Amino acid sequence: MVECFIFDIYCQPMKLRIIMPLCSLLMLFYSCKKERIDLNGSYGMVNYFSPVKKHVGYAEPFLLEVQDSAAFMYGSVLMRGAQVKLKRTGDTLQIFKGCKFYKSSNDFILETTRDGKTRFEKFRKYEGLNEIIANREVAIDKLTAFLNRSLIAGKYKLNGEVVEFKADGTVTGLPHFKSYTILPRRGTLKYYDNCIIVTDDNEAWKYEFTDDMFQLTRYSDKRDEWEMYILSNEKIILKGN
Repeated sequence: MVECFIFDIYCQPMKLRIIMPLCSLLMLFYSCKKERIDLNGSYGMVNYFSPVKKHVGYAEPFLLEVQDSAAFMYGSVLMRGAQVKLKRTGDTLQIFKGCKFYKSSNDFILETTRDGKTRFEKFRKYEGLNEIIANREVAIDKLTAFLNRSLIAGKYKLNGEVVEFKADGTVTGLPHFKSYTILPRRGTLKYYDNCIIVTDDNEAWKYEFTDDMFQLTRYSDKRDEWEMYILSNEKIILKGN
């Protein structure tokens, strides 16, 4: 009896020392597997869909749709989705050689390396973004409406007075025009800058965002040697309300 008791005292801790680390490993494996990020969904390029200082109106791609083992990429030229196969390693999607997609803080990063240079573009899940895609193609009218809402719509101040650009395309409090719509850049041919709105009097204005200001510059009727329209000196500088 004494020998058995001594055996249990010395062997049971030995078993616990072996079993407990195994249990910890199993628990860690289970928690890691459970917390795997679901990357399916539609993602928009932040510099394209948000009114930021480095906003761009031309991008390839500006929208990425992820569906399990495949992705569809849409851009200013790629209005019809280009399908690519995905290879997942952990929480990183390898789109093709030199191009990968992964989560970083609150955003997602599309990292591309070409000719020895690496570029990082932030992407984000925007509510209703998937609605601008129809039959694997960007619906230009829906893209325009989405950009009107996400970029321009809001209240601003001009000389202390409130100016409102509404999501439906109407403008109040501005003497220059009463309606607007963004003209998204499509394809490689262009006669204006990439960031353009067209107003009710059929005039084109370049828009840009600088710190807390929304600036518009009207285009003249003159063209340069490349047939590009030239900007006039008329500007509207609106402050964020």
